[in-house]
Amino acid sequence: MCGIAGFLGQPNRELLKKLSQTLIHRGPDDSGEYEDGFVSLAFRRMSVLDLDQGNQPIFSNDSQLVGIVNGEIYNYRELRSQLIQLGHKFKSNSDSEVVIHGYRQWGTNIFSRLRGMFAVALWDSNNENLILARDSIGKKPLHFFQDKNSFIFSSEIKTIAEVHKNILKINTDSMIEYFSLESVGNTGTIYSNIYKVEAGHFLVVDKNHNITKSSFWKPNLEIMSINKNNLVDQVDLKIGDSVKKRLIADVPIGLFLSGGIDSATILAKISALGRKDVKIFTAKFDDDSYDESAAAKSIANSFGYQIIELPIVSRKAQESLDSVIECIDEPLADPAIIPQLILSKYAKEHVDVVLTGDGGDELFLGYPNFIAHNYVELMKVFKPFFSTTKFILNQIPSRGNYFDLGFKAQRISRGLNEKDYWFRDFEWRGAFTRRDLPKLIKSIEISNVDSLLQKRIFSELESLGSIQSKSQQISYGYLATYLRDNVLVKVDRATMRYGLEARSPLLDVDLFEFVNRIPDNHRLSRIGSKNILKNVLRKYLPDYLIAKNKHGLGVPVAKWLNFELKDQLLDFMNPTYLNNQGLFDHVLINQMQRQHLSGRYDYRKELWSFLIFQRWYAKWMN
Repeated sequence: MCGIAGFLGQPNRELLKKLSQTLIHRGPDDSGEYEDGFVSLAFRRMSVLDLDQGNQPIFSNDSQLVGIVNGEIYNYRELRSQLIQLGHKFKSNSDSEVVIHGYRQWGTNIFSRLRGMFAVALWDSNNENLILARDSIGKKPLHFFQDKNSFIFSSEIKTIAEVHKNILKINTDSMIEYFSLESVGNTGTIYSNIYKVEAGHFLVVDKNHNITKSSFWKPNLEIMSINKNNLVDQVDLKIGDSVKKRLIADVPIGLFLSGGIDSATILAKISALGRKDVKIFTAKFDDDSYDESAAAKSIANSFGYQIIELPIVSRKAQESLDSVIECIDEPLADPAIIPQLILSKYAKEHVDVVLTGDGGDELFLGYPNFIAHNYVELMKVFKPFFSTTKFILNQIPSRGNYFDLGFKAQRISRGLNEKDYWFRDFEWRGAFTRRDLPKLIKSIEISNVDSLLQKRIFSELESLGSIQSKSQQISYGYLATYLRDNVLVKVDRATMRYGLEARSPLLDVDLFEFVNRIPDNHRLSRIGSKNILKNVLRKYLPDYLIAKNKHGLGVPVAKWLNFELKDQLLDFMNPTYLNNQGLFDHVLINQMQRQHLSGRYDYRKELWSFLIFQRWYAKWMN
């Protein structure tokens, strides 16, 4: 796992050094640089495979191709064997060298052959082209800045922002995305002139900065004819194969274990492979409503593993917020990044690689929203009574605990009148509603919000091909929004801040495609979720240890906003401050703060997203 950066144009040693230094946390073990008359490349290494010979940049045998690779290629041994048979001679045992030889042999078709998580930069001196590529799921980040004078790319936005801070401008559309969905999407960033390389795509950039974008991944969407009796065993085998690939490393490995189904299934496969050397970590919260450590300990013990409890002290509000702002490139309003940062810091003291259960909810449809949508569809006959239902739901108080009844009731009420599945979903899980956004952000209309959100989800789904089932639409829809732009960003920034590599077996591309080709009648349930994965886990665990309810990482931000962070929040929503800033109207946000403080309504998501944005803005835009 590494950090990569570079630029086109005349060599600039000072600039190249600056790019490298901003990524040192992503690669604390080694560094490498390359310069010629057209391109400069910087590489920071965190050693995981081939510790002695895996340094970068990597050169082809004729030195006409040079590359830097961030990530892990899990099928590199198979590709390496193929390439050796075709006459290629390797200088190391690293997975990254396979990318160089693969490009020499197959050109840009190499990217569709790779299985893993990666961000790649190749300089082809024969054609005077820079090639940038990002893995199919979008686990590894890659950003670029372009104007008529320069082209810069980097693993992190902050690297580019450090260089061009004075000419960066905020993108209003990205603000709409952020305050709706709590993150910024697949190709844009919060800045109007910094972009993301799209997942599953590569860019070819010539020396004049002209860009050609191409896709190298379109999932197989054909629904399978499958025997239900064999389904669980087939999924079990594919998960086992994915876990096995991700246990390849020349450094110590661990697993983040919650009390949930996803990470428990991964531990079951680790145990089945006989890997008793893998260290097991869980979060120990000081707030009981957030703590799952007892369940995690029971699961670990059932497989014969000792568990390492990592303490999460939720009372450190200011310290936690400071860590988030230091970590993120652009606004990200998921409070779970706080325990993710703490877990990563502690885990790094023991291991260099950690497996996670990320992707299980998107793949096996585990979020409570999915079941709630079914109930709303069934209740449409009672639509004339929805106004009364909304009123009743909004009277249930929230105590600020982990997704307590009042909070969930108030969130459900927001989406009851939405006819469209995705608009309803956005209202439930997002920060500000479509109706409130124009009241918050100056110079936008609700029509702007609607068209942007429609484009955000439907253009993503259309780019994949012809969706064949409802479960495919849900799974790939969540991949294209919440998973890639929130969960994976959170995990990447938090782990890489401490030089820790995170691997996600449930996000294996072949596994993701296989499960998404299962017919709806085997995959969807109106009354439950994750039935396939639960049945896999039942082969290894007794039923009483299999989690019945969805739980996730969290911190008590609802309480923080009324106490430890109250004064800071008030400063950032002061009418004079907002008027000078010129982005927000003060009326709505101040009204929300007062109602949240009084206990009248739980506005934790709205207020937290606002505070994160304002703290980010103070750091990067002032």
